[in-house]
Amino acid sequence: MGRLIQRKRVTRVIRAPEGEDTASHRTKLDSLAVEEPLELRVGGESFSVTMRTPATILSSPWLHGL
Repeated sequence: MGRLIQRKRVTRVIRAPEGEDTASHRTKLDSLAVEEPLELRVGGESFSVTMRTPATILSSPWLHGL
């Protein structure tokens, strides 16, 4: 499994107040969850491949029975 979090530069755009024409923005480094493939294997054979983020795997209902 690779890195679960990456640091990326993100820009937040702030909507202009009512009656004004100019929006503003702010750029900063942020920690982002990395989406990566999750392969389920049954009897050594690939059964299913899905994309997941680190938080969704912990809340997946089908894992609670494992």
